[in-house]
Amino acid sequence: MITLIIAWIFIKGLPFKNNLLKLLAFALTALNPALLGINAQATNDTFVILFCTLALLLHITSFARNKK
Repeated sequence: MITLIIAWIFIKGLPFKNNLLKLLAFALTALNPALLGINAQATNDTFVILFCTLALLLHITSFARNKK
């Protein structure tokens, strides 16, 4: 669930004005069969995906902040 929240924050921050496109991108992320399958297993892969998603979000936001 936290991975989806991070994905939504990232998608919401994109510079597109089309909200339907943002919703579609989030739906494709949330309903991704590979992500659902990994989360159903009892492994630590979910935490790796979570922390990598968080690292990507923080990297992109810091890069965009330094670019201004």
